[in-house]
Amino acid sequence: MRKTCVFLAFLFMGSLAGAQQPSPGPPTDADAVLLKRIAELEDRVQNLEKQLTAAPANAPAASQPQAAQLNEPSIPVPEPDGAATHRHLGFGGLNVRVFGQAEYIADDLHGDRPVLDIGNLTLLMTSQLSDHLSALGEVAFDEGGYGGPDFTVSVERLLLQYQQNDYFKIGAGRYFTSIGYYNTAFENADWAQTTMRRPIIVEFMDQGGPLPTQRNGLTASGRLSSSTLGLHYIAEIGTGDMQRTDILQLGYEFPYQARTAYNLALFVRPERFRGLQVGGSYYHDTVLPISDGVPVAVVRQGIYSGYVVYNNSRWEWLNESYWIHHQVVGFRDYNTPAFYTQISRRMTSAIRPYFRYTWINASGSNPVFGDVSRASGVETGVRYNFSEWVGLKTEYDRLHVRDFTPVNVIGSQLAFTF
Repeated sequence: MRKTCVFLAFLFMGSLAGAQQPSPGPPTDADAVLLKRIAELEDRVQNLEKQLTAAPANAPAASQPQAAQLNEPSIPVPEPDGAATHRHLGFGGLNVRVFGQAEYIADDLHGDRPVLDIGNLTLLMTSQLSDHLSALGEVAFDEGGYGGPDFTVSVERLLLQYQQNDYFKIGAGRYFTSIGYYNTAFENADWAQTTMRRPIIVEFMDQGGPLPTQRNGLTASGRLSSSTLGLHYIAEIGTGDMQRTDILQLGYEFPYQARTAYNLALFVRPERFRGLQVGGSYYHDTVLPISDGVPVAVVRQGIYSGYVVYNNSRWEWLNESYWIHHQVVGFRDYNTPAFYTQISRRMTSAIRPYFRYTWINASGSNPVFGDVSRASGVETGVRYNFSEWVGLKTEYDRLHVRDFTPVNVIGSQLAFTF
């Protein structure tokens, strides 16, 4: 660079000399100014060379974003269809994602009372506190009743997490239990799931679901090896009393006292078969069903699950089975099998039809699942994405619970996120 500047300067001087008289003369004022300018340029070149030599080899370019210059970690933000983006935030910066929906529902239970409601509004908040510490909070504003005017506020998740590496991550607080696949892959926001509703077996307890979907305690997860098999683990221990509503949403409530629960889950994601995930889990706790404020039984509960899931940009095929064992202390045992299968295919960039069948068979005398009995459901519909932020689902459901008339439901849901 220095040689180039000197060459250009001499070239410029040569052109000036050619324009003057052939005989050389004493230096003029213009020559002195030009020589001074050349000296200044040489000094600047030398200073730049010294700075480049002193700078570290891995220094970021001046044109990079400020976050990259600070070497700050990125925070993953959930995106539709399980994708994720990474946005650079400063330590302690808050990233907020909002999920909502508006629904129109008509069913046999409420006769001529179709309803337009907004379901819930969910705020997902994340923040990176340091290189290894992060925080996550999820708050839901739920519309009460069948399109009622009242709303309830619930903390769905609240976790302080420490991640050492890909092999160990631990969190403390409130979490969704990793029983099976669906409850881990799809949390509170309906936007992420293809269908309007969750399968009966993994429905939230306040919507009639039979499984303990949330706990307060510790959760650890990570990889078990770096092989192409992609073996992962999840271990959880937690407490917290529970309350179910009846499966048909007729307004009945079933409270439980619950003792310490633990859960262990394993799954593989083989690199050779992208989109395939195979896994299972075992959950154990002790629950005491409450009637008129008094425990009526002590029930040891064990929940076994297994699943095979294939999910890519075009196909979604979810298959899960459950075996729920209840040992009523001093009385008898109950076994409740359940499964669902769900399949959908993206026909165009916006249109995805889907179908799901769910089945569960519980004893009517089971003190935990007495209202569930034997139930089966069919859901079919189509989802149309207007953009990556807005989707419309139109669905027909038919739920049949033993000793009850089948319930038919027609509805539409406009789900969105921002």
